[in-house]
Amino acid sequence: MPFDIGVFLPAPEDGTGVVAAARHAEGAGLDSVWVGDHLVTDAGQFDAPIALAAAAGATSRVVVGTGVYLPSLRHPVWAAKHIATLAAVVPEGRLRLGVGLGGRVAGPDEWAIAGTPWRERAARTDAFLDALGPFLRGEPVPVDGVDVALAPPAPVPPVWVGGGSDAALRRAARAADGWLGAMLAPSDVPERIARLTDLAGDRPRPAIGMVLHGGLTERPDRAETDRLAASLAARYGLDRDRAERVLVLGSPDQVAERLSALREAGVTLVALAPSTPWRRAVDLLAEVKRQLA
Repeated sequence: MPFDIGVFLPAPEDGTGVVAAARHAEGAGLDSVWVGDHLVTDAGQFDAPIALAAAAGATSRVVVGTGVYLPSLRHPVWAAKHIATLAAVVPEGRLRLGVGLGGRVAGPDEWAIAGTPWRERAARTDAFLDALGPFLRGEPVPVDGVDVALAPPAPVPPVWVGGGSDAALRRAARAADGWLGAMLAPSDVPERIARLTDLAGDRPRPAIGMVLHGGLTERPDRAETDRLAASLAARYGLDRDRAERVLVLGSPDQVAERLSALREAGVTLVALAPSTPWRRAVDLLAEVKRQLA
C-alpha cells in the first residue's frame, strides 16, 4: 500500500516563500505539502486555499492539502466557494481537503474576530461537510431560507477529518474519506483504527493519516528534545511526558524507524510540521522516504 510522506509548508516568518518551498519539497521527492488554517496566530499564517493554489500552480506532481481547514470561521457559502475555487484550479487528484474544528492555538478569540460563534463550531462543521458535495456539484443548497447554487461546478476532493476526540472519529466515519490524527504514538493507532471501523458500519473505514510534530537533525541531542517537547506541551496543552512520547525528532534512521512503526500500525499518510530548520528538515525527510521505499 502506498505510504504518503508530506510536509507542512513553512510559516511566513521563515522567509522561504510558498512557491519556493513547494518546489523544494517536490524536488526532494516528497509526496504532499500542507498548510494550516488560522485567521490570526502569534507567528502569522497564510490563507490556506490561496497558498495551496500557488503551491499547486508552481509544481507538477506534489499533492496539496489543508491541515486542517476551519469552515466554522466562515459563512457557509463563502467557505464552500473557497473550496470550490481551490478544487477547480488545482488539477484533479492533487488536492486533499483536511477539515476540523480548530480552536486550540488561538482559542475563542479567533472566532470572535471572525464574527462566528465559538460554541457552534461542531454544528457548523458538520453542516459544511453535509453541504460540500452538493455545493461543489452546483446543486441548490438551502441557506437561511434561500436556495444557493454555486457555479461553476468543481470536483469534490477527498475529505480528511482531523481531530483526536471521539466526536472527530464519528465525524470522519460518517462523512470523510480519511482521518487525520495528531499527538499520537504508534501504539495509540490500533485503538483508533478499531474505533473508526466500528463507527463506519457499512461505510468503508476512512484511511488513516497522521500529523507529526518534530524534526530531523544529523545529531539529535537531549537539549533539543527537551526544548521541542516543552514547546509542544505548552502549545497543545499536553503533559510533558506525553509531549515527548509523540514528538518525532531524530536522525533519518530514527525517524524512518518511527514512520515504519506507524505504517505497520495502519497509517498510510504522514505530514510533518518541522520545528527544526525547514529546508534541511525536508532534505532529511526525503532520505527517510528513500529508506522506506
